[in-house]
Amino acid sequence: MTKEKHLLYVQTVKKVREAVNIKLEELRVDMAKEVAVISHDFSTLHTKVDIIAVAVTNVMKWYQSLILKVDKIEELDTKSFSKIEDSFINLNDLVSKISSSSSLITPNSLSQKFAALESILKAELDPLANLLNLMSTTAPPIQTRVQGGEGIGVSIGVSSKVSMGEVDLRKEMTMQRLLER
Repeated sequence: MTKEKHLLYVQTVKKVREAVNIKLEELRVDMAKEVAVISHDFSTLHTKVDIIAVAVTNVMKWYQSLILKVDKIEELDTKSFSKIEDSFINLNDLVSKISSSSSLITPNSLSQKFAALESILKAELDPLANLLNLMSTTAPPIQTRVQGGEGIGVSIGVSSKVSMGEVDLRKEMTMQRLLER
């Protein structure tokens, strides 16, 4: 019986060994799968970290170049604003010099200058007004043209159908047109 027990014991050990070996093989396969998944996850994570590192590096380079551009723009703006400020200071000085001088430009001084100009023009156009008064009031109207084809359309005379009041009105309108030019 001892031999039978021994054989039975050996068979039991073999069965247990086979079961343990099967379990170990299953565990090894499962562990290999887990290691493959972890390795894949690590590789994917490493790739993502590399992408993020490149992106952060590029953002930092862009930020540094942007800072340089902003600094240059700020420097140019500072120069421009200082030029504008100097221009305003010069303009203020100029205005204060003009206002402190005796020759101010005021509405009254402008009115006086225009009145003087108007009297000069009237004095120059008086001979023409006298000439118009000497013209016949019964002559038919004529139209004069300036060289280049620009029509003036000034009536110098009137037909017999026009009353004397209309003649005076036409003379006055002609004088006004001449004064406007």
